[in-house]
Amino acid sequence: MLVFCTALVPAGPSPARAGTATMPSVATAGLRTAPGTISPATRYRMILPLAGPLVVLSTFGAERDGGERDHKGIDLAAPRLTPVLAVKDGVVSRINRSGVSVFLRHDDGWSSWYLHLNNDTYLTDDGMGDGVAPGLEEGDRVVAGQVIGWVGDSGNAEPTPSHLHFELRTPWGEPIDPLRSLWGAAWVDETVPVDFEGAFWDDDDNRMAATADLLASLALITGCGPYGLELCPEAELTGADVEALLGAALGTEVSVGEYLAMEFSPAPEKETFLPGVSLEEALGCGVWRYCPEQTITRGDMAVILASVFDLEVSDADYFVDDEDHYAKSAINTLTAAEVFDFCTTFGPMPFEPDRPATRAELIDAIAKALHLIPVNSCRIMV
Repeated sequence: MLVFCTALVPAGPSPARAGTATMPSVATAGLRTAPGTISPATRYRMILPLAGPLVVLSTFGAERDGGERDHKGIDLAAPRLTPVLAVKDGVVSRINRSGVSVFLRHDDGWSSWYLHLNNDTYLTDDGMGDGVAPGLEEGDRVVAGQVIGWVGDSGNAEPTPSHLHFELRTPWGEPIDPLRSLWGAAWVDETVPVDFEGAFWDDDDNRMAATADLLASLALITGCGPYGLELCPEAELTGADVEALLGAALGTEVSVGEYLAMEFSPAPEKETFLPGVSLEEALGCGVWRYCPEQTITRGDMAVILASVFDLEVSDADYFVDDEDHYAKSAINTLTAAEVFDFCTTFGPMPFEPDRPATRAELIDAIAKALHLIPVNSCRIMV
């Protein structure tokens, strides 16, 4: 295998870690010529396919299988779970689940192939993982820079270092050498660091990093931000967050409004002074109706999780500040089921049911409810 150790670090100012990402503006067409006349020097304008410095592991045209075939793409070395990004706006034309690969058809007729995505559980080589972004299906639209999966060593890449096999094909299906296009490709966004560890760029110093990477290695978690590259662990949890995170973990659609219906009374049959606007709409979220942008409290989170995971109700009473709270039964049920941490070493502790929950707290609870990580408790009561 030819090793071409050239780092393709994007030019421009050093990216910052703060700020809100915005979708970059990238030209929509590469150089187009008649079929059969594509030059190896063709430059196709696109986003870089990996979030991180790119190192060429094997070049286009390299011999394979003892010279019986040529390499139709370029292998880009990267740590396992490095995010793989759509290089252009388009549609998912095919997903190979056994070989863990994603194929995109761009809006301009070109296509890109992404092979050898992750197939292992975090920190193992067990072949039990999944490197395709959760919820991504054939026919789905994607935007340039969107996370479509994570780097691994699936398929015939098992004996090699983890890497992405990237192919770029013309509208008539001819593969071309993408090296020049990679040199000129746009960085996903200036707020994203050039190099980071794991599946998300903003959690390297957060206690949830390992749990998030574990969930990502099993395709059980979605990121936040415009591309899905961030975890946003300390962000206040919203209904939309709950639906996205639980939906990814369970592989099914989750409706938060259904589980919180008990907290919201139906709007009374009265008219407002606004023509065509109901009182429910006029009063807005959190009064008589649930909205996806609504902040979810820790008590709300308990009710949702207890309902989603259909846990056996517990009569235990673990916390001192949930008396007469509508979520008390759910809180104690989840604690008994070892989804919530609990310790009585220093006496009964508060749960803070009315405090806004964070994305990290829900991610932690999901991992424990799925028995992927142990509960961190020192319980001495039954």
